[in-house]
Amino acid sequence: MATVIAFSDKCIIIKIKNQHPSIYEKVRRCWNNSIERAKQADYVLAVINGVVAGVYKPTEWNYTCDDAKCIKNNCEKYQCKRIGFTGEEADIAIQHKYLNKNIPALYMRPDPGPFQYTY
Repeated sequence: MATVIAFSDKCIIIKIKNQHPSIYEKVRRCWNNSIERAKQADYVLAVINGVVAGVYKPTEWNYTCDDAKCIKNNCEKYQCKRIGFTGEEADIAIQHKYLNKNIPALYMRPDPGPFQYTY
């Protein structure tokens, strides 16, 4: 049984269903949340079935969406309200802290949706 995480960093938990085409590409954009609050996060955790499958250090947050017209141009011009990040895999110590560990049950309830803050 995997260890349950005790959070000591400001993390965003994003629940995804699979890792196709890659975990990073699946988790990095098109979330309906506050960009100001998201910018406070130290890490983004990609979670599949309650277990952390990816740990990312966001370097930049922007407005984004799946609409090709919006992606090609300035999202703010088209009033996209969804957010996304650009980042990289977290360093090894942080990966060891979170990767393949269980998310506490509090964050796994379906009510709050796929995007949750630990802060």
